[in-house]
Amino acid sequence: MPGTSKSDHLLNLVLVARADGDMKPIEVLFLSRKRHELSGRITTLADAVIRSHGEDIKIPYELISKEQVLFDMIVMALIDGITDSKEQDLVFAYIDATKLESHRISTIIRNAIRYAQQQRSDIIAELYRYQLPP
Repeated sequence: MPGTSKSDHLLNLVLVARADGDMKPIEVLFLSRKRHELSGRITTLADAVIRSHGEDIKIPYELISKEQVLFDMIVMALIDGITDSKEQDLVFAYIDATKLESHRISTIIRNAIRYAQQQRSDIIAELYRYQLPP
């Protein structure tokens, strides 16, 4: 079902984070950062987690939004260092539903991998400051 809101963007990320059955501290911190980055009148992270039960991925109408959501979903799947097959299935379902061009998908994946590595390092450093495991 098409969605256009920042709340739907966040919902897609929560769905990926929850796909493996466990939301790790590194995933929660990434989601928190992403929620802040999306800003505006967006749902709370707790509300997004509650809403994610029984929801499916949401597909934006705009091309740029489709690409940004895909980028963030890939980062979310990679952020904990372990990509579960259920996370992959959600990303592939999103790709199939968006009908993005394959060359754009390849570019997005490459950029998301680099960004996820950088974010993972930054978030792990922050978690250690709070004495939390990643």
